[in-house]
Amino acid sequence: GGFSPVPASSPCIAIPNTNNEVYVDFFYFIDQSNNNGSIEVEIVNLEDFNDRQVYLVGRFPGQRQGSPFERAILSLNRFKGKTIGLSFRGLSSSPVGNPAAIDNVRVYESSSSEDLTILRVNSLNRFDCGSLGDSTLSVSILNFGTDTISAFEMCYQVNGETPVCRPVNGGELFP
Repeated sequence: GGFSPVPASSPCIAIPNTNNEVYVDFFYFIDQSNNNGSIEVEIVNLEDFNDRQVYLVGRFPGQRQGSPFERAILSLNRFKGKTIGLSFRGLSSSPVGNPAAIDNVRVYESSSSEDLTILRVNSLNRFDCGSLGDSTLSVSILNFGTDTISAFEMCYQVNGETPVCRPVNGGELFP
């Protein structure tokens, strides 16, 4: 799918009253080529129709021209057990505004401090028709947990062949 231009708002979201951590994450882009722009994220408490409080929960600056989308993560723990609405607003000091977009907005519970997922397989290069031991695998991994992870074991299997497991370390995956 495509991305949403800013401003954008969500339908009603019921945040579970859980012992797990609750987050919203999204990717955003603001073209900074002509102005100083940012995106503000607001949460509207929809529990009380007479007192709809609006909370500013995040402000994210724009990137340089040509930069890719950036990922943002915000805790929703203070809204557990409530129904909320999310609102994204673009801010700019320029009268022509700032081209801004959001993508892949997701509200989720993290039941684990260590929770990794493969976002996409970038490439799998086989240098021969033999074993996978001579292959190079490149993947993008996303940390959905609450802790920074610096080492883990990655296992994969291709076309029913013997699974391959390798230690991965040397970098940090931030939540």
